Amino acid sequence: MTSNSSKIPYLPEPLQGLGAIALNFSWRWNRLAREVFWEIDPTLYQLSGRNPIELLRRADPARLAALARDPQFLEKYRRVMEVAALEETTSGTWFAQNFGVAQGE
Repeated sequence: MTSNSSKIPYLPEPLQGLGAIALNFSWRWNRLAREVFWEIDPTLYQLSGRNPIELLRRADPARLAALARDPQFLEKYRRVMEVAALEETTSGTWFAQNFGVAQGE
């Protein structure tokens, strides 16, 4: 049995977090995350059925390396990672804010 992370063979160091984002369904409702995946390779993103795991698995390593040096792409990526970090804390979720659930409950 292989893990999902083994399906993503290469990500440049500055973009390592994309693997975690791809494995987390929150990208489905995060427009900016979907834009980041689309920017990697619009055609491949469509052909993969908008599946970010498949996209990252098949993406051209040279393209990923170029994006890892692109300041505009890195800024979008940084914002996606900030949102993901916020979503990992229960205090940042809609449910926790509306129902007062504390982390660990």
